Amino acid sequence: MYKKFFIFIGLMSINCIIADSCQNTCAPTNSCVNTCEDNCPTNVFGKTFFSYRPQDSNVAQRMVGVIDTINQYETECTYGTLSASIAYSQTRNPNKLAQFFSFTGNNSMTYGPECLSFITTGTIHPRGQINENFDIYGINFGTTSTGQICLRPQIKNVIFDVDIYTDWSECFWGLKLWTRANLPLVNTKWNLHLKDACDIQEGTSNFATFLVSSKDVNVTVPTPNDLSHAFAGPAFGQVPALNFGKVNGEREKTALAGFHFEIGYDFWKSQTGFFVAGLHMVAPTGNTPNAHYLFEPIAGANHAWQLGATLQAGYSLWQSNCDNKKNISIYFDSIITHLFPSEQRRLFGLLINDKTSPGSSYLVLKHYDKNGTLLGLERAANLLACETKIKVDVMADLAIMLQYNSDCYMAGLGWNFWYRSKEKPECETICKVRCCPFSHNDKYAIKGDALADNINSESKATIGTCSSEETSPVYLTDKDIDRSIALNPSTYSNKIFGFVGRNWTESDIWTPYVLLEGEVEFGHKNTAADQWSIMLKGGVSF
Repeated sequence: MYKKFFIFIGLMSINCIIADSCQNTCAPTNSCVNTCEDNCPTNVFGKTFFSYRPQDSNVAQRMVGVIDTINQYETECTYGTLSASIAYSQTRNPNKLAQFFSFTGNNSMTYGPECLSFITTGTIHPRGQINENFDIYGINFGTTSTGQICLRPQIKNVIFDVDIYTDWSECFWGLKLWTRANLPLVNTKWNLHLKDACDIQEGTSNFATFLVSSKDVNVTVPTPNDLSHAFAGPAFGQVPALNFGKVNGEREKTALAGFHFEIGYDFWKSQTGFFVAGLHMVAPTGNTPNAHYLFEPIAGANHAWQLGATLQAGYSLWQSNCDNKKNISIYFDSIITHLFPSEQRRLFGLLINDKTSPGSSYLVLKHYDKNGTLLGLERAANLLACETKIKVDVMADLAIMLQYNSDCYMAGLGWNFWYRSKEKPECETICKVRCCPFSHNDKYAIKGDALADNINSESKATIGTCSSEETSPVYLTDKDIDRSIALNPSTYSNKIFGFVGRNWTESDIWTPYVLLEGEVEFGHKNTAADQWSIMLKGGVSF
C-alpha cells in the first residue's frame, strides 16, 4: 500500500512540473525581453492586489513530528504536545508572478511620452508624431523618457510558530475531547523589484505647455525621469501625488498572522489507527490591506475571521515483528474554513468600452465642479482606492504523509493541496459613500493626452492609448468602476514536503523531538505563488 502512495506522490509532482512548464518560456532572470509565447494564454494579468496563501495556512508543517503523538490510544488523564518551529519561505518563478501585475500580461512593459491613437479608422492622432506603440503612456506617471521596465516580484517570510495540543479524554465524564492552539508570528517582506531594465532614452526636462497644467508655465519633470521612480508617485504640474497603488522598494510587516483554536472529538481510536474531527476557528490578528502600495505585505488571511472544520486520520501499515520501534504509518490532516467578510481597502479600476482595462487605476483624470467648470487634475488611483467587504466561501488545506520510524529516528514524505475559492464583494450593487467617488457634485473624466487648459476629455483612452477628444466631457459614473480588477480568482497549489528527525522515546515523562522539514510548492498558473521553504521544529510530548 505504501508503495502505491509513493507512486501517487511522484505522479503528482510530475503533474505539477508539467503544469508549470509554460512559465519557464519567459525571459531569463537577467533580461527584460518578452519571450512568453501563446502557450500561456490563460494567465491572469492587470490586477492590483495579490491575495497570497496565508503564511499560517500550512498543515504540512503543523503535522510533521506531531500527528503521530497527539492521537494516542488508552492513555491516562491529560496528555499533550508542545511544539515550537521557525521556518523560512521564499517565492520562486518571479516572471510568472510578474504577469499578474503587468498591464500587458508580460513580465516587462515599454513606456514613452506618446500614445497611439485608439481611433478605429487607423488614422494617427493629430498631436505629434507617433513613433512607437508603447504599453504605457508615460505622461500618466509624470515621465517623458522612453524605456522598458521589468517586474520580478518576490515574497520572503520568517515564521515562528507555537503549537500546543492537549487531550482531555479521561477528564470530562468520558468525553473524548481535545483542544489545540497555534500562534504563528510572521515577518514578511514583499518587493516587486520594479526596475528600468533596458537603456533609457532621456526625455525633455519640461512638459509641453498646458499638457499637465492649465497655467501657461514651464512644468519641470520629476527626477529621476524614469518610470521605476515615477511609480513612487511624486506630484507634477496640477497632478497631485499618488496616494495609492505606489511602488517604492521593499515593504515589510511583522504581525501575528492569526490565533488558531480547535476543539475536537475522537470518533475512533485503536492500536492501529485513529479518526478525529474538530471545530477550527481563526481570529484575525494580522494586518488589513490598505492599497497604499501595489504589492503590500500581508500577514495572515487579509484580516478575515475564519470558521470551519479539521479532520485527521492515521493508520499503521506495517510494524516489525520484534518490537514496535520500527513501523510505517500513513497520516492525513486537513483544515477547511469559510472566510467571513473582511473590510479592506482595494484599488479598483475603470471600465473602458465596458471592458476591464488593465492599468486604468493609474490614469490621469480631469476634475470639474457640478457645473462642468474645470478645476484641475486628479489621479484615478486617489479616487478608486475604496473600502469594501470581501469574503471567500471556502479555503481548504489538506495533506497526506507516509512516515517511517526506526528506533529514535523518523522520516516522512507527503503531498499538500491548498485551495481558495474566488474573492467576492459582500454586495456588488451597494457600496459605501467613500467607495462611490463619481456620485457627488465633483465630476471627473479621463484626460488622455488632451491639454489641461480646456474641458475636453478622452473617454476611450487607456493606460497606453489615446482617443479622439470630446469637446463636451464624458463624465465618469459609478457604473464605470471595475471592481473585478482588485479581486482574486479561485486558485490552488500542490506541494511536496518531507522531513527527517529524532525523538528521545526513552524518556519516562517528557519525550523531546527535533526535526528538519523542507517543501517545494507549485502554484496554479500565476494566481498562486510558487515557493520553497525550510523549517526547524522541536518540542516535547508530556
